[in-house]
Amino acid sequence: DGRVDELEFVTFMLLAMQKVDMRMMNDLKHLFHALDAGKDGFIQKEDLITLRQRKRLARKMRRRARHWKKWYENEARSFFS
Repeated sequence: DGRVDELEFVTFMLLAMQKVDMRMMNDLKHLFHALDAGKDGFIQKEDLITLRQRKRLARKMRRRARHWKKWYENEARSFFS
């Protein structure tokens, strides 16, 4: 439409001044979308809380998986041998 918004201007200037490259800009864009848990184009406090809860749950599940793997390696393997 022949107009430039603030984000386009800042992006262009950062690239032109070689402060960032396209890879970094793409990484930042992906990070934003990952943090936007509501997928509404905004990062809200609730999004960050949701993501923190998901990370905690993922850590808990990894710990449980390691526990059961260790149990299997130590106990179940000898039981089934």
